[in-house]
Amino acid sequence: VEAARGLPRGEHVLCLVRPETVEVVRANGAPAEGALAGEVVSNTFLGSTSRLRVADESGERTLTADISTAQGVDLVVGTKVVARFPPDSPRLLSLADQPAFPVPDPDGQ
Repeated sequence: VEAARGLPRGEHVLCLVRPETVEVVRANGAPAEGALAGEVVSNTFLGSTSRLRVADESGERTLTADISTAQGVDLVVGTKVVARFPPDSPRLLSLADQPAFPVPDPDGQ
């Protein structure tokens, strides 16, 4: 992403993406470079908008997307999808001065 230019390689960052900039489409073959391949883990009706939560296979990376309800009607929980956003849309917060945080165990153990 554009916001990473100039940061030291390997620096820990938090990537913030506005949900309305995320595009979600049904998976159809290999995802494009930089896209998140995963599945819909939630689909919340918000009127004319639906909020989708997409997680990769490991559950470590997730994206939230606000899409039109008409577009989201077929993207039910469990649907394999690809999510992406424009490379200039995210903002990065450096976590270099923060202690390492544990990765949650998806099995709750």
